Amino acid sequence: QLYYSKNPLNDLFSFTISVDFGLLEDNRLAVARDFMDKSGTPRFSSEKLKKEWYRLGTELRIDPGDHETTIRISGLDENFGPSLALLVESLQQPTASDSTLAELIRIILAKREDARKDHRTISRALYQFNRLGENSYYHRVPSNQQLQQFTPAELHDLIRSLLSYEHTLTYTGSLPLEEVLEQ
Repeated sequence: QLYYSKNPLNDLFSFTISVDFGLLEDNRLAVARDFMDKSGTPRFSSEKLKKEWYRLGTELRIDPGDHETTIRISGLDENFGPSLALLVESLQQPTASDSTLAELIRIILAKREDARKDHRTISRALYQFNRLGENSYYHRVPSNQQLQQFTPAELHDLIRSLLSYEHTLTYTGSLPLEEVLEQ
């Protein structure tokens, strides 16, 4: 289902895919999102993909929530078609090496170690545990051991699978509805 809204103010667009699947359904989504930021496609390395997004004037965001994941691109309406094509390519054909994932895992583990020494993080974790018990965020994240067992294919498959779940599309921009539907 596509929700369409005309943007009468400028020539910018926002296109969102809201997927009915989130962190409570699969706690690997946050790691998969971070891995996608370091992934490329068969056509573009990770660095070249970032440059292509920049060239198009488009920003990509993947935000997993508890029961919903949003995939959003926003940018110049004149580049909506190429941006949408690049989004589809990025979601369906992500590529990255084992060493890229290993580096990401090292970064996550270092951040977790730093968080254990931060009184604000500890306070927030205690507050959440007091309010939510076993459903608190800190109990739902993958353990360090689970994290180290993730594979690039597993995380990319998780991102690829998002569009197989119930989802809605939202477009706000200056393009006519017919032109959006053609893309």
